[in-house]
Amino acid sequence: MAFVARAQPCAPAWIAGDPIPGVHGKVWGTCLWDRDGSGPGQPLVVAVGEFNIAGDQFAANVATFDLATQRWSRCRDGVNAKARACTSIRNAAGGEDLVVGGDFSMAGGVAVQHLARFDGSRWHDVGGGVNGVVRALASIPTSSTTSLLCVGGAFTASSSVPSPYLATWDGTSWGSLVSGLRDEVNALSIAVNATGSPDLVIAGRFFVRGGLMVCGSACRRSRFIHHQPGLRQSVGLEPVAAMTSSREQNKLIFST
Repeated sequence: MAFVARAQPCAPAWIAGDPIPGVHGKVWGTCLWDRDGSGPGQPLVVAVGEFNIAGDQFAANVATFDLATQRWSRCRDGVNAKARACTSIRNAAGGEDLVVGGDFSMAGGVAVQHLARFDGSRWHDVGGGVNGVVRALASIPTSSTTSLLCVGGAFTASSSVPSPYLATWDGTSWGSLVSGLRDEVNALSIAVNATGSPDLVIAGRFFVRGGLMVCGSACRRSRFIHHQPGLRQSVGLEPVAAMTSSREQNKLIFST
């Protein structure tokens, strides 16, 4: 005796596939973002660049990765062009907001100028932004609820304040950090000096007796040194493209 089975018709439906292991595109910058500060939440890894998918999420050039859940999330509608740099700044609630810089003019539907702040729910303009591409960001905590945002790139003014290639934002007003820079800043990093205070290290295409200089005492003084003790002099022969620092050994790591 033969038995014949006939397939039953079913309604067509989309079935979720496997997420990609990372992002679909290029990553230009990463940082850690601790949304709740001293709260129980763990910091998120932020990736910015040129991509439209992160894991199984549609993400416009900005996405976060939760190390605990191993899942990607988008930051609302993201930004409408390349994002090159990111950092976090402290907010009034004691947590942190995410700041992103790059080539873009819109962030989550908000008109911006190359710089935007994300509070976890909405995107915001940052003081009118800057008039050119942002290539580097760093922040220095100034209190439990405030930070000094340092912005570097290919611009000549922040809002209406002349600030060639480097500027600071304290949450209220823009400042010009240095004078005499003649070309764009590509990288910023924070290093702790011998007194335990933070130094802002600036690197890029400019040439200042070695191509690398340090602004002392959390950017508040105009004292500069040409390179950190122990750095090889040959480092400054080529423009520096990227840089970070090691907290454990207080060393600079950079590439050309």
